[in-house]
Parts: sequence; structure tokens; C-alpha cells
Amino acid sequence: MRRFYSFYYSFPKISTVILSVLIATIALVIWRINTPLGNFLGWDMYAHQHLFNELLRGHWAILPTNISDTFLINAYFPLFAIIVGLGKLTVPFLSFPIYYDFLDIFYFFATIGVSLLLVRTVRKDLLSSLVIVIFSAFTFEAVVAQTAFFFIPQNLAALLVVLLLIWWLKNRRTMSLLLLFPIMMLHFVIGGFGWAVLFLTWMIQLAIIFFEKRKHSIKLLLISAFTIWLFAFGISFFLSLNPLGTNESVTFTFGLAEKYAYLLKSYSYLWLFYFIGIFSILKGYKHKYNHEIIIAILSVFLVTAVILPLPYSLKFYTVARYPVHVVMTIGVVYLLRQIQNKRYQVFILALLILTESTILFYNQSEFKKAIAYKYSYATISDLEYEAARYLQLAYPKDNSSVLLVSDPSTQHILEATGGINSQGGGFAVSATRTIVNSAYPLTDSQKLRSELWNVRDLVYPEQPSIVLFVVSGRFMSWQNVDDKFKYDEGYNIWSPKELNQLGINYILELEEQEGFNTVFENSAVVIFEVARPQ
Repeated sequence: MRRFYSFYYSFPKISTVILSVLIATIALVIWRINTPLGNFLGWDMYAHQHLFNELLRGHWAILPTNISDTFLINAYFPLFAIIVGLGKLTVPFLSFPIYYDFLDIFYFFATIGVSLLLVRTVRKDLLSSLVIVIFSAFTFEAVVAQTAFFFIPQNLAALLVVLLLIWWLKNRRTMSLLLLFPIMMLHFVIGGFGWAVLFLTWMIQLAIIFFEKRKHSIKLLLISAFTIWLFAFGISFFLSLNPLGTNESVTFTFGLAEKYAYLLKSYSYLWLFYFIGIFSILKGYKHKYNHEIIIAILSVFLVTAVILPLPYSLKFYTVARYPVHVVMTIGVVYLLRQIQNKRYQVFILALLILTESTILFYNQSEFKKAIAYKYSYATISDLEYEAARYLQLAYPKDNSSVLLVSDPSTQHILEATGGINSQGGGFAVSATRTIVNSAYPLTDSQKLRSELWNVRDLVYPEQPSIVLFVVSGRFMSWQNVDDKFKYDEGYNIWSPKELNQLGINYILELEEQEGFNTVFENSAVVIFEVARPQ
């Protein structure tokens, strides 16, 4: 231990870098427990890969809903899908799941790097750098935001917005404003929120200068920000606004109690460091313009946006977490500096790491329950990817010639990795779900053939030349859930499944019917070519 102290205080910068990398690695290892490389954990990325597949087929449009009926709303231009898809083309030797995993890992370290840049903009001490790495690496918001561990449009856009905030604070304002336009293409909501972030930052800067010139207490400005926060609490208590009106947006509109529960789940009571940080900033403020007070006031406004009773308002936390973590870091450092004994400081830091590790371990365990597969966790199995590889090789790339029909989850996975279009992927319309629901148990095979051929893609409604009907482990699991879940766009069979005996019996029965020709089978997926009805 003495050697550690000696090395740390002799080479503080090197020691901080080593410890930061070690902390980030520990967090990543906890996140990937029982999840080897290739066991991809994300879900949204399949839709973006499918979007890129459609672009490769020449189905170009500005908005995703005009490219694929997998997309129900236009939340962005297809820029993200192009970035991800072109990246995959440069590494054809990597499977889709492994490629997606590498993207997530790269993004995880990028979020830590941006957090470090932001805290270094505010204060230069190494202790602050170390503490923010702890908060950035171990914090997992398991609902809607999912900031640190998933490379998806909202998270990439949020990371870039914070980079522009850093540039803004360094007086590179013109460049910051110009670069907001491509961020808007990545995600309309987060890009638009980026404009609000920079505008608020500018207004806060002007307000601080105004207050200081007139010798007013800057505390009044912070009190005003908290007043708006309380107003947001008030309207959230009485109102629940859902201008989008979709089933999914209803699912993701949360009340105050739910948001507070998610706060505790992400931080436990470590969130109290936020208020200690606010106290520390106010106590140390010497009526001199600085970035600490700007970040503190900005964080209050951003958290206010998260509190608002709007669908997906938790998405705003993808941006808000960065300044919130800076303020929490300041709170931790303030307490540490009240302690003169270096060993006690190290003990408290170790306790913080242990607490955060425990929280992350619990959160990743809870999150992965839905994607448990055998003795591991994944959203796609080797057997499903084997089926996807067959589809890639066996069928033409022309989107209008082949249509795949199955339960929403199987469609979502195979249309992305297999390159074959389906009606709506994981967001199939009610008519398609009704047809698939009626397919099991088998009552009239010729009626089923006719109904499968009547399924139409909403963007490309021409009749296909080939219809594929897929019976999978997911398909059988989906058939056994309550009907209300079958028509719920937010419900999926998230984890891979293998065929049970009921599924095998159903497949054997289908194989005896006229017009159902088996073209691929393994223990998880069986693909039928459905003959056109006469």
C-alpha cells in the first residue's frame, strides 16, 4: 500500500490514467458478465441495419418511414444507418453480432472520454477526473436513456451535443452551431434539444454577467432555476401529456414516482452528491465568472426537461447525465477535501467504486433477465444467425421479390441479419399479427397459405414472388402469450429460443401440408417457402 501511495503521488497523471482505464475495464467486465463477444445485447441496431439494407437495394428516401415500414415515426434521417452500414462493409469478416458489440464497446469508452473533457473544462484537478470516470463508467440508466452501453442514434447525438457544449464553453461558438445541423440528422429530438442546451448556456452566461455587473447575488439565478424545477414537478404531478398518441409513446410516458424509482435504481442514494455539489459550487463562488456555476445552473434546467410529463422525456437524460455527473463529481471532491488523511480519502474512493460496482451489477442483472439464453445473455443466437446466413445466400437482394412472415421478434432479427424484408419487422401492423396469430394451431393450411400471400409491406405493396413463413422458438413463445401482448408494439420475445416439442410437432404437421416446402431447418428456426395459392 505504501508503494502505491508513493507511486501515485510521485506520478499523479500517469496513476490517474491507469486507474481510469482500470475502472472503465472493471465496469465493462461487470456489464459483460456471462456475455461473451458476439452475444449482442442491443435491440434497436437491428432496425438500423435493416434500414441500411434497404438503402443498398436502392430504396432511397429522406425519411425512414418512406424506406421501411419497420419505422413508425420519423425520429431522424437515415444518417446513422449509413454510418453503421458503411462501417460493417469495411469489416466483412466480422459477423453482425460481433461488429455491433465492438461498436458498443467503442461508444462506452467514448462516453467516458467526453465526460472527462467536460469536467476538465470546469476544473483541472486529477481527483475530479478520477471521480467522473467512476460515475460515467458505472452508471446505467436501464430505461429509455441507456446512455453508456448502447451505440444508438439518441446516444451518439447526445455525446456530440456535449462535445459542442465543451466547444461552446471554449468560445468556439460558430463551429458549435454549425455542427448542430448534422446532429439533427442523427436524431431530431436530441439534436433539437442540443439547440436548447446551447441557447440555455448562452442565456446563463449572459445572466451571470448581468448579475455580476449589478453586484446581485448569483444565488438568485440558481434559485430561479430551481423554481422552474419545482414548476416542472408541479405540472408532472397533475398532468401527463402525450401529443404523439401511439401505443409505444403511452408505454414510455412515466410519472414522477416512476422516474424517482428509476433514479434510485441508477444511483441509489449517490444522487445526493448532486446537491452537495451545488452547495460546494455556491460556497466556493467568488463573484467571478466561471464554468462551474454555468454547468450547475444548466444541469438544473436539463433535469427539469427530464421531469416534464412527456413521452420519452427520459431521453433528455442522455444529455443531462454529463453535467449532472460533473456536479456530482464536485460534490464528492468537496467531501474528500474535508478529509486531510490521504488513506481515508483512498478508502472513500474505494467505497464509492464498490458501491457503484454493486449498483451496476444489480442493474445489468435486472436488464438481462429478459434476454437470458441458456447460460448466457443475447438477443440473437448462433442458430438464428445460421438461418440469417442462409437467407443472405439463398435469395435475391431485390426487396420486392421475397417477403418473410413470422412473429414480430423473429421478423425483427432476420430482416436485419438475413437481408430479407418483412412487414414491419418488430412493429408489424395488427392485420399481420392477426394472420400470424391464427397460424397456430393449424386448422386450415390452405387458408393460411392464402393469408400469408395477402401480407403486404406498407412501403412496397407489390405482391412478392416468394413468401417465406418462419417457425422459430420465438414464434412458439409468442403464440403462448396473452393476446394483449401480441398486439403490443412495445412487447417482444427479446431472447433467442429453441423449438420445443410443440413447435416440432407443428412443423411436422406443416410439412405434411400442400404448399409448405422446408428450405432450412435447425433446432431454433425452420423456414418454409409457401407456394402461391391457385
